[in-house]
Amino acid sequence: MYSILIAEDDAIILKGLVRNVPWEQEGFTIVGTAADGELALQVLENQPVDIVLSDISMPFMDGLELTRQIKQRFKDTVVILFTGFEKFEYAKEAVHLGAFDFLLKPVECGQLLVCLHAAAKEIDQKRRSVRRERTSLPLLRQHLCIELFLKPMDKKLLDDRMQLIQMPAPAYPLRGAVIALDDYDNAEYMVLTPEQLRFCVANIAGEKLAPLGFAYVWEGEGDLVNCIVQENETQAAYKAFSDIRQTVLLSLGAKISIGLGGCESLNRVSASARQAQRALNAQVLTGRGQVTCWETLEIRPDESIEPDIKDVEARFYELLLRGSEAESIRLLADLRPQIGLELASVTAVRLASVMDRAAATLRAGLLDGVPMLDSDGLVQGLLKQKTLPAQFELLENAVKDLCSQLMERRQKDPVNEQLLAYILAHFHEESLSLPQVARQVHLSPVYLSTYFKQKNGMLFSEYLTKLRLEKACQLLLEGNGKTYEVAMEVGFSNPQYFSVLFKKHFGLSPGAYRIQGKRN
Repeated sequence: MYSILIAEDDAIILKGLVRNVPWEQEGFTIVGTAADGELALQVLENQPVDIVLSDISMPFMDGLELTRQIKQRFKDTVVILFTGFEKFEYAKEAVHLGAFDFLLKPVECGQLLVCLHAAAKEIDQKRRSVRRERTSLPLLRQHLCIELFLKPMDKKLLDDRMQLIQMPAPAYPLRGAVIALDDYDNAEYMVLTPEQLRFCVANIAGEKLAPLGFAYVWEGEGDLVNCIVQENETQAAYKAFSDIRQTVLLSLGAKISIGLGGCESLNRVSASARQAQRALNAQVLTGRGQVTCWETLEIRPDESIEPDIKDVEARFYELLLRGSEAESIRLLADLRPQIGLELASVTAVRLASVMDRAAATLRAGLLDGVPMLDSDGLVQGLLKQKTLPAQFELLENAVKDLCSQLMERRQKDPVNEQLLAYILAHFHEESLSLPQVARQVHLSPVYLSTYFKQKNGMLFSEYLTKLRLEKACQLLLEGNGKTYEVAMEVGFSNPQYFSVLFKKHFGLSPGAYRIQGKRN
């Protein structure tokens, strides 16, 4: 039903219009009548009206002024005017003012209904247009925010675009924010797919941020949800994101991490978005599942101090060979705070490689061939972890296991294990000799020679040569060093003697051994 208001000062004409037109049957209903324009405006002020039928000539306020007032104050209302022939010029002016149409008196019922249905059709078109606009404007505003999230925009251009899509300006500076789903690729504890989880998190964020006024949320790529939100002096946005994290955990059983950028103007909010991503990345160092604000980072990702990792690796290797569990774990604990974002993804894997080398050396030195470390499993486990604390926890557990195994074996014969540990730590020194080892365990060289063969089934010199050659094999297969460099690294100063000795033991020259090993 379309609501009708009739403004007519002639009581007879007014009564005829009300009684003689089948309003309800044609889809219209009369909501009021008025004898002049002023009374008609009072009706309009108290209730919405779709169509006003008005005579032009009325006391106090005529139909022309009424039309002008309606178009200024009630823009969605359609006006149809009645006029006598002698007032035809007035009718033209009324149409110029925005009247939908005009009809000559006396008004015929059929002609009136044709005009009313045409007006109703225009009203429907306007309503559909408004609905489309209401649907499309939020999308256009969101698309603009996505653009601003990625790159800055000239302020005048931004103002023009905001005016075009009727986008309200923010009252406060803005933060860019990035929400990451921590278990996006491992949602085995959930009934939601990763895509559904991301959709739900975006909806929760939208609901929680909406009360802040200027807030836009959209699904990003992969496991990310992006936001632009204004931040007032009470830090309401920061508090809202903490609430979002808690709500997602309680309602969905999922953990999320959130990075917040600093406050910027809308045309420069892309700078805040970059800071938000860096704040999120910093959780690789500090641990996931937090709300990290760019301004509160103690060490920002691009300011981290990278340690000399080669020196650390050498020290770590030495401690592992000695079986020093406490010192090895202390080294890891001291190292972790120094690692910046650039090395975070590779440092733990490099340390795992050091452990693998140490385990191989220990296995060769203990002569029992029993594996002491699942190197492949350790590396795969490290790669699955998303944070440095989790990676270092795995490393610490591996260190404890390796040192525990070594301690268990050495407890079988403490003196012999002490001998082997010292040799393992110093076999690369060309000057290593039986007297030097004897001094370490406070035994005479003669007694030590006999003791060593009894415990290990070979002479000291044979054991040392075997250990050095096995280490050389490892270096040839894993590295690219030249033969003379490998020889020096395992304690042979004469490369020719090393090559002769190597071929005697393995039946191949060092170079041929490397080629064959890498081919296999």
